[in-house]
Amino acid sequence: MSYKRYIEIVFDDSSSMKGYLNGEPKHAIAKRLFDQQILLSIALPENTIVLRLLRDNCNGTSYAQSLNNDYKSLSNAINGIDRFDKGTPLYYTIKDSIVACKNIIADEHRIFVLTDGGDTCNVAMDQIISKEDLKYIKQYNVNTLLVQFAIQNNVTANNLSGFAQYIGGTSVSIGSGNNTSFADMASALGKAIISTGMASDKPLPHCFENADGDNISWADASKQGVSLHWATLLFKEGLLSWDPNLRSHILPLQWKELWFLHTIFNVSAIRMPLGKAMLSKLIKPYYYSHDCIYWDFVKARWQYFPTIPEIKQQIDESVHWQDSPRETLYPTKGYIRHQENYQENEYYLVERNMPNRNWESPLLDYQKVEFTLNPIIEIEDTKKPITLKEGDIVVFSAKEKVEQLNETLKQSPKELTKEDILIRIKGLEIMIKNTNDENELNKFNKRLNGLKLLLNNY
Repeated sequence: MSYKRYIEIVFDDSSSMKGYLNGEPKHAIAKRLFDQQILLSIALPENTIVLRLLRDNCNGTSYAQSLNNDYKSLSNAINGIDRFDKGTPLYYTIKDSIVACKNIIADEHRIFVLTDGGDTCNVAMDQIISKEDLKYIKQYNVNTLLVQFAIQNNVTANNLSGFAQYIGGTSVSIGSGNNTSFADMASALGKAIISTGMASDKPLPHCFENADGDNISWADASKQGVSLHWATLLFKEGLLSWDPNLRSHILPLQWKELWFLHTIFNVSAIRMPLGKAMLSKLIKPYYYSHDCIYWDFVKARWQYFPTIPEIKQQIDESVHWQDSPRETLYPTKGYIRHQENYQENEYYLVERNMPNRNWESPLLDYQKVEFTLNPIIEIEDTKKPITLKEGDIVVFSAKEKVEQLNETLKQSPKELTKEDILIRIKGLEIMIKNTNDENELNKFNKRLNGLKLLLNNY
């Protein structure tokens, strides 16, 4: 019976993937990385492959499509993703993948995630991925590789690494810092998919390429169970990369190679045919150690021991502005979508668009206020976009509060209490601070002076 693998590809189709890296849209770079590094490694007969896109919103559903496991079909599916207009309900989407794995019988389940931003639902990871989910992940061999793509924010990177650790997966960062060239990203991604076993048909890269320490004499090696005669046999079998008869002393790197072979054949007493079959899945010379890799008898291949960093989940206040709110509250046409991304009973000031800001930082700062000089827009149906203009203030609130605030705003100056006047003065001062338009400044200053005069004569 052949070994069967079920693989879910979670592709980030959020708004921030339209941002640029090295003068090219990030989603275009991601598709090339898939074409050149990922798809060739997983397009194997034994694999069942599913492409999953992010949920529509935090309470929505994720779109999943079962794919043919040939390279052309996989490439067409990835390159056919053309809409990037949502937030990043990442944890919920991965939850969907885990649930899907539960319904598929396979020897191994793999979830491959590529994302350029943190989760935007502001829900703790343990509230989404339950203890029962974690038990299933461990019991039924569900392995996740989470690729952090072009993420510069340290808090976001920390949280994603913490989430990968929480679900027993591995996280790798590409396209951040100084390593933003396509060659660097492709190389790092290639190593990651091999080291995590995503590319099951490729040998593991070396654990090291050099070694420190003193040279070892054959007399000292013999005391540790490694004789010159036995090393010569390994060399004749084509397993040792250097001829022991030509050396009076063993160099540190040579000793590490020899010791690794010693632990397999002598310490573990594995016979030569089986040992050779195991070593065929590594790269000669055998620069490996057993505190770096181990043999998985279930999967019949070598695996790296996972690196578990000390990570604590942190709140990233700016994460919403990397995706749909930046695209929907402040777009060129001024539409609002995805109401679920906004805080209830909070106010959001609509400002002018600033398209030249760096995509890795919020496109616009937002001002949260408790007062307004303009009518408040009540959002009842988010399926019908509402056009906004600069200076509007949007609140997502209970209907009673909206009506109460609108009633206050309709009052004429004669009906205003002293408290109402002070609120309006405070509001104007914030409006003046947040505008660079000379005409608007003149208008706001005239109103401010009038209100101050009214306050003095109250």
